[in-house]
Amino acid sequence: MLPFLWLAYLAHYLSDYPLQTNWVYRQKCKGWIGGLPHGFITLILLVICLLPWLNNLIVWVFIGIITLSHYIQDYFKIRLCHRYGHLITGYFIDQGLHVLWIFIAWYRLVRPIEMVPFIPLPDILNTVTILSFMGAIWVTFVWEVTILICQREKSFRPNIKKMGIRLIIYSVLLGLFLFYRQ
Repeated sequence: MLPFLWLAYLAHYLSDYPLQTNWVYRQKCKGWIGGLPHGFITLILLVICLLPWLNNLIVWVFIGIITLSHYIQDYFKIRLCHRYGHLITGYFIDQGLHVLWIFIAWYRLVRPIEMVPFIPLPDILNTVTILSFMGAIWVTFVWEVTILICQREKSFRPNIKKMGIRLIIYSVLLGLFLFYRQ
């Protein structure tokens, strides 16, 4: 069952980082209609990533809940951040809530059911591979987005040198962990 959860997280990270282009972000800032492209991207990625389980109605309910909560949460995050500032705080709260929503929906809806994928998962699509791909997204995109937001946030001055050292250490540790897990 864990590949389901990891693939749901992967869909989230793909929609919030590499596939949330500048155009998509600018549209989200224009109003509730502008958030629809990002919501649609999230929906499509959840459908693609969870394809092996789409024969189960609970999975469609899960996809609907995550897509709707993602859209609503992003709408309010943008409104509150633009009204009160605190972009970095809003960004981290937003990402934390997205991860929490996915976990709660999985835990309450999907985990209790013994679901067998109707399409067999390829061997390469295992937990280590999915976590490695999510780690690559974190190391590349999350770093860039965090730096960009920190530069906009006047009250927050990051120590780029210390952050860079921590990023290198975390990347090496993640790589070693994944290497020795195999």
